[in-house]
Amino acid sequence: MIDISDHVFGFDDFKSILSLKKKIPKTSTDFRGAEFDFVFIDADHSYDGASTDYLNLGRYAKKIIAYHDIHAHEYDHLNGGTVRAWREFKAANANKMSIMEFAHSPTPWMGIGVGLKNSKT
Repeated sequence: MIDISDHVFGFDDFKSILSLKKKIPKTSTDFRGAEFDFVFIDADHSYDGASTDYLNLGRYAKKIIAYHDIHAHEYDHLNGGTVRAWREFKAANANKMSIMEFAHSPTPWMGIGVGLKNSKT
């Protein structure tokens, strides 16, 4: 887990079960090119922040990459926000990954997008 501030509740309860390590304060730039099984991009809700996190870490995820707030249009003013970053990710990876979306309500809002790498890629 990499973040610029520590707002993780219950970390100690899960760290041994999930083999988690916490690196705070850090950014994805501090770990550029490192491989992880699972990368969850929460970013700063800007397109540029989400894109930077993807380029630094997400593209190196061995199994799963996830984005937070994929339907959060309230951040569109940040160069398209996470909505734009997720849309571009889906378009670039539709033939290489299984793509899933989860939303907080019947009308998509916030939500989480997941790309699961196919075993043949």
